[in-house]
Amino acid sequence: MKPSVQKIINKLPKEKVDLATQKVHLGAVEDFKKAASFVKQSRNTYNKVVQEFVNLLNQFIPYQAKLEDAYFRAKDFAEDVEEDIQRLQKAADKIAAAAKELGIQPKELVDTTIVKDVADVEDTINIARQRFDDAKAIIKI
Repeated sequence: MKPSVQKIINKLPKEKVDLATQKVHLGAVEDFKKAASFVKQSRNTYNKVVQEFVNLLNQFIPYQAKLEDAYFRAKDFAEDVEEDIQRLQKAADKIAAAAKELGIQPKELVDTTIVKDVADVEDTINIARQRFDDAKAIIKI
């Protein structure tokens, strides 16, 4: 044997080299390279996505507080108005009974345009109630 070939042979590991183990190691290196390449390619895009998320969240936080305040005002107002409508209904029932005893039409005793106002307010309350669950999900109530 030539001396240079003998030097190379001497540098080789003395134990048997398992080709399967080498392939696993080489496969791991390839996996690392692929993952590293993906991270490098994705870095700028991901940074932009996260920055947009953070910006939107920062813009949303003040609105969340405003939404919470508006939610409680609307809810309280709806409850107050519903109580007023119930009182109005009881008073209307009493007026109708009294008018019947007197033999006159209730319309002659009170302004009946309130019926339209009550209907409008009830529609508004219904719209608010339909959206209360959405607001609660956003403001975590």
